[in-house]
Amino acid sequence: QELANGMVKYHDALVIAHVPFPFPYMQTAEVLLVLHWIFTPVILAAWTMDTHWAFLLCFISVLFLWSLNAIACELENPFGEDANDLDADHAQHLMNTRLLMLIRPSTLRVPKLNKHAMLREADAEFACSTTLQDIWEGLEAESSDEDRWTTRSGGRLSV
Repeated sequence: QELANGMVKYHDALVIAHVPFPFPYMQTAEVLLVLHWIFTPVILAAWTMDTHWAFLLCFISVLFLWSLNAIACELENPFGEDANDLDADHAQHLMNTRLLMLIRPSTLRVPKLNKHAMLREADAEFACSTTLQDIWEGLEAESSDEDRWTTRSGGRLSV
């Protein structure tokens, strides 16, 4: 199950790596950023009377939007050799190490339960029962015990 989930995530990552971001969308976003960069100082100079505030607000808004664009460009291709890219070689090495661990002789041993093992003390009475009818009769006898059941508003509740 876990191996299958790993393969699903691997194929999802491949889709991200192989499907490029739409070029027209990226170009439109950059044109809008350039227009924002050009018109923001003009609008802020008319909006504020102080040049220091106009410069500060213009610088912060333009820096914020261009930073978001740079982050989006980095996220567009998460695999590669840049400093912030995912280390695919290390992830593959880690996956191979875990897969090799699964085929070691020590991990091929299947645990077995002893024939005479009892999971609970209550199972002791059923340990000697060999047929389904014996087990069913034991359950009926247990359910007919009046001190184990109480009646409340017409229903039967276990105590």
